[in-house]
Order: sequence, then C-alpha cells, then structure tokens
Amino acid sequence: MVNIDEEIDINFITQIHATEFFLLLIMKRSNVDIVNATSGLTFIPFGMFPEYSATKVAAYSFIQSIRHQLEHTAISLF
Repeated sequence: MVNIDEEIDINFITQIHATEFFLLLIMKRSNVDIVNATSGLTFIPFGMFPEYSATKVAAYSFIQSIRHQLEHTAISLF
C-alpha cells in the first residue's frame, strides 16, 4: 500500500519547493528555461495508482499556474 503523504511529498511538494528555490536564484537573469517533469498519467489516469496520478495532475496544474505568472518575464517554464 502506498503511503499517500510520501507520494504527495515526492511527486508534488518537492517539485514546488525546487521550482520556487530556483526561481529565487534566477529571477534577475535573462533567457532562462526551467523544465519540470510530470507523467503521461497526468492526462490518462491509471486506476491502479490513483495517488500517483493525482500528484502528477497537481504538479501539472502548479506548472501551468507558474508559467502564467512568468508570462511577461525572461523565464520560460516547461
């Protein structure tokens, strides 16, 4: 059985912290790309691993939101 707290920490919370950390370091630089990885299960949930799929959807939503916030900066988020 999956420990849901660990799954959320590894697949979602860690990605938030890493992205925010690197954004603080690079905000004043120009032409910077940040690449975040999620999973194909973001778009096609897999019933055997609902916790995993949910964390990947959350990570994708976070990435899209930050991308929108960075729209008028020199930072690209993928």
